[in-house]
Amino acid sequence: MGEFKYYLEEDDQFINYLTSEEIDLSEKQARKYSGHLKTIYNKILNNKKLKLDLGIIFEDLKWCVAYYNKNKKPDEALKGLKLVSNFIRRIYSLARIDKNISTIGNRSRSFLYDLEIEYGSFKDYATALDHYIAFIDNYQKSKSYEKPAGYYKKRYKISDYNNACKKLNSIFHDKISVNGIDSLLEIFENSSPTSFISHILKNSFFFSQTSARNQFKDISNLINDDKRDHKKDPLFARKSGRKEKTKVSKFSFKSEIDDTDKEIIITIDSDGNKAVRDLIKKETGYTLSSGENCLFTNYIISHIWGDAFDPRNFTNFWNLALVPAWANPLLDKQNYKDILTNQLLNTFKAICWKQYGVNRLQWKKIYKKYPPLEPKYVMKDEYTINVIYKHPDSKPYGSIVVVNILIDDNDITEWENLFPSDNTTDI
Repeated sequence: MGEFKYYLEEDDQFINYLTSEEIDLSEKQARKYSGHLKTIYNKILNNKKLKLDLGIIFEDLKWCVAYYNKNKKPDEALKGLKLVSNFIRRIYSLARIDKNISTIGNRSRSFLYDLEIEYGSFKDYATALDHYIAFIDNYQKSKSYEKPAGYYKKRYKISDYNNACKKLNSIFHDKISVNGIDSLLEIFENSSPTSFISHILKNSFFFSQTSARNQFKDISNLINDDKRDHKKDPLFARKSGRKEKTKVSKFSFKSEIDDTDKEIIITIDSDGNKAVRDLIKKETGYTLSSGENCLFTNYIISHIWGDAFDPRNFTNFWNLALVPAWANPLLDKQNYKDILTNQLLNTFKAICWKQYGVNRLQWKKIYKKYPPLEPKYVMKDEYTINVIYKHPDSKPYGSIVVVNILIDDNDITEWENLFPSDNTTDI
């Protein structure tokens, strides 16, 4: 690789472009952005530890521009720069997930350490590169562009440039995950996972510990009542995805307590959540999905641990929360490997664990162990949530109380003892 000279540097045309009336940056800012391009070249594309060897995307750019202009393919000359821009944004996305980068996988953590660049700087790098891409685009469209000296004598190896782009594209997909949640994070002042999760939690609604304990007891009694009349005392479950032939079905499972086979007669919920809506209305007076008279609009009943075909999970309050409709898809990803989604889901589980007193429920009576969570993804902080209480006989609705829940090191230690983490998992 030769000494880096970005396109038309010798004439300061990029500086002139940034300080023109069209862009109107100060010369100081323009030269700062110019310096960012050199950093991208030296510390990312030609980083000795990373061994990317992708400097050709900058080094031979003037030849690439001339080649594609000659062959009337102006847009192709920007492909490499746009790949670099995407790459830088994904690095920024990955690094800001955790400022200590302690929760990401070993491969990605090593990649970020090898960069040896403060992650916050990547936002400026991306901006500088956006300006540079616009500059090259404008230059290509100019009728007065000049071919590099020796253009007709030197045979430009466009294959080298294209191979560099392919390599960068493969690294982009291999190293950096694309996260659609980034656009949501940008609306928060510090763009941190904790602020994002806090925002969702403080706009979500949970139920009282008493309601959770009583409903758990009722379901336990139904499961263990061998003489139960399923018509008078139905035990509801959501459709499993298979086509149940009748409304009444059987749920078969293996006891997590003694490894014996169990079977429960269940009633299939009519629309996927009606039994839960009916339970919430009966317990608290509040309605969901009931048209104009609905008291919760654009809220969805979220089963935090999922597996709603299991009657032990479907109408048990320890597994329920009311969340803003836009947030529910992020919680409905039980086996998803995205880091932020895992942090959100497991922090919700931690809140349920503490709010519902999960460790004090009689799990043996329903043949289950504690519902699991992944401690390494739980975000420690003090969170604000809303708790809906059972309505008294004298009032149509239960009270809603704002509650603060602290998740600290003691909680993480407790969960780590119950659910040891697999720290080898990569993103």
